[in-house]
Amino acid sequence: MDAPTKPKVLIVYFTFSKQTERVADVIGETLEARGAEVTKARIMLTDKRWAARFEKIPMRFPMIKIVGMLPAQTRQATGEIGVPPAAQDGDYDLVFIGSPTWWFRVSLPIRTWLKSDHAAKILAGKPFGAFSTSRRYWTHNVGEVEAFGKDAGGIWIDQTHFVAQGNQVQSMMSWLSYMSGFTWVDRLFRLPPTNLKPGFETQARDYANEVADRALPGRLTAAVETPASVEAPAAVETPAS
Repeated sequence: MDAPTKPKVLIVYFTFSKQTERVADVIGETLEARGAEVTKARIMLTDKRWAARFEKIPMRFPMIKIVGMLPAQTRQATGEIGVPPAAQDGDYDLVFIGSPTWWFRVSLPIRTWLKSDHAAKILAGKPFGAFSTSRRYWTHNVGEVEAFGKDAGGIWIDQTHFVAQGNQVQSMMSWLSYMSGFTWVDRLFRLPPTNLKPGFETQARDYANEVADRALPGRLTAAVETPASVEAPAAVETPAS
């Protein structure tokens, strides 16, 4: 008798400050440990109108660059992106989509992929979930991933989100300090930490296991329980990350 085929999982994401990628890595490691064949596909922003904004960290004038994305985000623009072969076509059993929040909405690169023929080929009739990283306002982001994914033929499962510590002003100041490389700002104003804090893996693992159990019942080995003593904290990513 042939051995059971491993469920195939695709994780499509965009990242700049590497925070979404860190979550994608944990999701992938969690499901690989349970017997899935996991492929990660990082979408690249190549459109000449915006790509230069995201070349490196630290960056000069991060607020100007982030505000410059507002018109495109408001009109829900799409643009040129680099799509790895794994996210162009393929027969996957489950898809995860990771997007930072840009001005309340799904990031332009992920929106472009979701509206592409590539997404239609991959998501048609397949279960998918979303995870977002943002300073504060994530609802529209994951809502748009859900809506665009359904339009592409996918079957919605669930979402999770990671947000920053502190209120909107505090988290914005913390992000500006991080993106500019001005670490002295943190000491001067006692800002909350930016980006993912230790322990975010707990939330990511729990989410991966829950979605996989709902989408692939009985096809993976049992999940390893996360110790109850480990906090499942929030995370942050830049609106252009």
